[in-house]
Amino acid sequence: MFFVLRVEIMYTNTALYMARAGLGVFATRTLPRNVRFGPYRGVRSTDAASNYCWQICDKDHKPSHMVDAVDGNNSNWMRFINCSRHWSEQNLVAFQYRGELYYCTIRTIPRNTELMVYYGSEFAHRLQVDIGRYNSPIDEFGNLYTYFRSLVHQSSLYFKT
Repeated sequence: MFFVLRVEIMYTNTALYMARAGLGVFATRTLPRNVRFGPYRGVRSTDAASNYCWQICDKDHKPSHMVDAVDGNNSNWMRFINCSRHWSEQNLVAFQYRGELYYCTIRTIPRNTELMVYYGSEFAHRLQVDIGRYNSPIDEFGNLYTYFRSLVHQSSLYFKT
């Protein structure tokens, strides 16, 4: 089931975590888990020429094309959602449905929190995200508690009865 939410629940502002990221998208109200956004809009392309691209796969899970949202006139607000630097920052997951890309909240997102998705290791490397630290049980602030809290959250996602 897809929830339809108006864009008014989001606003753009300077990204909090990555100085060179530019704008980020922030929730204007608390968002529950499993809220879906999309589709991600852009121009169909065959190469990843910009930092606003997502690769789309065909029904056999083979790369089909890219959706490039570099042009603000041919894209939507989803292009401003930044890449998380550590799994503890990630609050969205990207998924493909019927050849289009969507984001889904993976936990409750408090009001005024930046929406963050993981773009994948190849693109994260281009953004100078330390992949080794991304999956570390200790976040970049040295916080181990976040790791255990996330384990509880993840188990509720996968073992939901």
